[in-house]
Amino acid sequence: MTQTEFESFSVLFFEQLKVQAKEIIKTIDNNSKVIEYNLIDPESDLMKEFIRNFNNVVVETKVKNYKLFKKVLQHNSFIQVLKSFRNSDVLVRASQDENGTTALMEAAYCPTFNSLLEKLLKYHVDINKTDNNGNTVLFYASRNLENLKKIIKTGIDITHVNRDGETILSYCAKMNRVRSFEYLKNEKSIDPNHFNCIGRTAAMHLVENTQSLLLKSFINDKNIDPNYKNKFEETLVTIFVKNYYQHYIGNLKDGSVKGAMYTYEKTKRFGETLKTLVDLNCDFNVPVDDDGNTPIMVFLLMKDYVTCQYLLSQDKVSIDLSKENYHGINASYLSLFISSEVFDELTYHKGRYNDKLSYSALKKAFIKNESFDKKYLDVGDEDIKIKSVDIESIRHNNNNNNNNNNNNNNNNNNNNNNNNNNNNNNNNNNNNYL
Repeated sequence: MTQTEFESFSVLFFEQLKVQAKEIIKTIDNNSKVIEYNLIDPESDLMKEFIRNFNNVVVETKVKNYKLFKKVLQHNSFIQVLKSFRNSDVLVRASQDENGTTALMEAAYCPTFNSLLEKLLKYHVDINKTDNNGNTVLFYASRNLENLKKIIKTGIDITHVNRDGETILSYCAKMNRVRSFEYLKNEKSIDPNHFNCIGRTAAMHLVENTQSLLLKSFINDKNIDPNYKNKFEETLVTIFVKNYYQHYIGNLKDGSVKGAMYTYEKTKRFGETLKTLVDLNCDFNVPVDDDGNTPIMVFLLMKDYVTCQYLLSQDKVSIDLSKENYHGINASYLSLFISSEVFDELTYHKGRYNDKLSYSALKKAFIKNESFDKKYLDVGDEDIKIKSVDIESIRHNNNNNNNNNNNNNNNNNNNNNNNNNNNNNNNNNNNNYL
């Protein structure tokens, strides 16, 4: 038997195997002696090449007839071929569950399979193979930093984007894989501003997961625009407010003490993230919902007066209290409905912080803000109102008095004395207001 005969057989065999032709069994029958002569030694180059080509067909072909493959391997002339096939990497290369997850992906995901991962990487597997969601093994390895480093060393495509539009960097931010994110953010080939199918960036995912420290360093190190707005009008601030609102409604508003420690820690993380957004000079006047409410308006509607007080006290942010929502309502108007009862329920040292965190202090903070809508100054709490408008009242009264004095210069001294007495009375009254 010549090698040329074997080569002719191989060409025909693999052509039929790729299309899963039933005639392949007859081809084996007709070349049984050629097969037995050339494919007897499992360590021979001919056998290794034959198995490699066979496995490639199994992996790359959409198999419709597994019975045919089984019948081929169980043919009497393929006894040695079957043994070599079982000892090959084909099961590793071809095996995927209903989600498209391969053995390599499973090994990369689970830390207990680290030794198995190293063995699997020695096979000639397709390192860029994806599951049904377009995730490569790199996405699975992001759960374990050491495995992630091993996978990157294989030369895998780290710029790959899955079906959700996530890069490995934005995926780590989304899944809260902090250690992997910190490692990957230094990869120059990954775009830090990449956005997914719904316009979310890695920075936005960090806000969602209240990763304040990581967010601040990422924004500063990569020169990312903290006020970037996607096609859905979302910014870091709008995402923060929406997430905080859901947390507030679900854990705080009902007064539930279930999971109190978790709620406290989570609320603390929201507070730290808010501070980071302020430090980054984010715009806090952007509409955050379908009604066009700004963040300060949302916090007023939530009766989260602590956050309102904090924002109004920050010099780094400019809060526009006159900006109206889509219904013509602004924060100045909403501030008229601040409830003193909420402060009565707050648990803090009211004597020590009364000048900073109280009903009166918050009302003053709103009215003293330069953007406060002045048409609402004559509405609401009388005590606050008088203290906020007395300067304008004094100016108005003094101007009227001066005009009266000028008009009455020709009057007698008694009238002048009366005017002076009236002016003194007015000044005394004004001082009382102050």
